[in-house]
Amino acid sequence: MDKRSKGMGMFETTAIIVAIAVLSVLSVAQSAKLAEKAKGDKARNIMNMVTKAEAMYYAQNSAYTADPAELSDFVELSVLDNDNDWEYLLLAPRHFSINAKRKSGPCKDAALILASSRDKSVEWVEAEWPPKSGCRW
Repeated sequence: MDKRSKGMGMFETTAIIVAIAVLSVLSVAQSAKLAEKAKGDKARNIMNMVTKAEAMYYAQNSAYTADPAELSDFVELSVLDNDNDWEYLLLAPRHFSINAKRKSGPCKDAALILASSRDKSVEWVEAEWPPKSGCRW
């Protein structure tokens, strides 16, 4: 009986271990990108919620507000205070914008901006400080 046919040799075992290591590294990198995208999506959802609250506030008061507490009659905004990933800033009164700036992680200091224009339409303005290629949401 031939010795080589009894099982895997050291070369085959090493090749399998290297292949598993490469796949592990790729999956960790992909999961980090997905986690960062989810955090960006969370910020966008919160900013859209604030935009709707600002529209309701404007309908009642003919002005926007920079105080999130004044929007509490229209929507639950505790998520602004409890968000560990983003720091939010509301700017008003004639037009409004909400800025979200990453607090930590690989995209720290990257920003999302949602701003109203004179015709009361709202548009996304994406900015990054400093620019980082992997931080697009």
